[in-house]
Amino acid sequence: MRHPLFRPAIAVAATLALVLVLGLLPSGRVAGAPIQVASARTLACVAGDPTTLTTTVLAGSADAFRHRLVGETSLGTTQTFLKAPVGKPMVLSGSASLGGLSQSTMPTGVYRGLWLAPCRAPAGEHWFPGVMSSTSERAAVELTNVDATQAVVDVTVLGKDGRVTAPGARGLAVPGNSTRVVYLEPLLTTGDPLGIQVRASEGRIAATVRMSSDAGGDWSTGAATPAVTAVVPLVPGGEGARTLVVTNPGNRRATVTVEVSDKTSNFAPSGADTFDVNAESTVAIPLEGALKGAAVGLRLTSTQPVAAAVRAASDGDIAVIGSGSGLTGTVQMPVVEGAQLFVTNPGDAVATVTLVTRTAEGGVVDTSRTQVEPGRSLPLPLTGDRTATFELSADRPDVRGAMWVGRTATQVGLAVAVLGGGSAGPASYDPTLEPGLSR
Repeated sequence: MRHPLFRPAIAVAATLALVLVLGLLPSGRVAGAPIQVASARTLACVAGDPTTLTTTVLAGSADAFRHRLVGETSLGTTQTFLKAPVGKPMVLSGSASLGGLSQSTMPTGVYRGLWLAPCRAPAGEHWFPGVMSSTSERAAVELTNVDATQAVVDVTVLGKDGRVTAPGARGLAVPGNSTRVVYLEPLLTTGDPLGIQVRASEGRIAATVRMSSDAGGDWSTGAATPAVTAVVPLVPGGEGARTLVVTNPGNRRATVTVEVSDKTSNFAPSGADTFDVNAESTVAIPLEGALKGAAVGLRLTSTQPVAAAVRAASDGDIAVIGSGSGLTGTVQMPVVEGAQLFVTNPGDAVATVTLVTRTAEGGVVDTSRTQVEPGRSLPLPLTGDRTATFELSADRPDVRGAMWVGRTATQVGLAVAVLGGGSAGPASYDPTLEPGLSR
């Protein structure tokens, strides 16, 4: 008679053999329609203190979206276009085509000038090269937590001589559905531009730096993640200082090479074509002498990952223009008064840029396609009295874009919104099924 444990042992062995045989069979694709997975997007739009800076949020999308103010829980009615004054940061929720920005103007004082900031998605890390915290310019890091749970944030400061001690800048708790403002002036004062890293050790955060000075004010929404190639899509033309600020967060010295591109050529800026950035340091390189007032794009190539931005001062106003990400997909952005578009192709092949302008109701005003040669930067006109939003896309992922405002009906100044990538429509996935398994 067999032992009573013999039969279960046979069953286990047979099961293992079957699993082994199935695992050796090759994978195969199952014919049929791909699975469509809808994309979603959450954006945070900055707002100034309503006692000093009146802010308007504009947003647009190919699909209906909803909105709420930070601190509130109920979402507003669905719509495809929004223009609303706000006294608190606003949260937008919708499809991947959703885009928005915050806008303001101020005629006098330390907030003087044109203010423009694209609404940004919350993330685990943000970089802000080009920030100042001096006796004449003040900076405030605004941290918005769009989620219900608490976020914890560390702020790291890198200066010309390395890491800068900033007491009280680590372990900053930001409760859920709230905004916390961190003023740099009590923590540190220096006469040189800084590189600021905002990193969430818990949760995620949307971050913006608010700048105010005797020379004007603006928001900085940061730069692209440090990389060996950085592209600033627009250095605005005109008189005044233009300073390239590069931050090296790594532990090795970086050697940086700069190329300038305009409508007809690209060239190395005299006196600023190559320079070194020490580990965990930030350098500032004057460009106005080489650029001679022209509107251009910049391409930086580095031996180590770096973050880059340009500080610009014109017409009694300041702006910080960070390096941008490529125009992947299509994002619908609102048009502001006096706006001009600017695109830069840092790649090695011709790119086709498509611009579609729409009414507030979504109707098409105009469609244009422009060929941008490699190593060139050029303006794109925004036309039509009824234009409320625009969609900008490119057939090559390395093309960058920006929106530039230098004048409105009531205010002269300087404001630039760097346009990020996006994706309109659902993602598509082809499922793979192991042969022999039930469908």
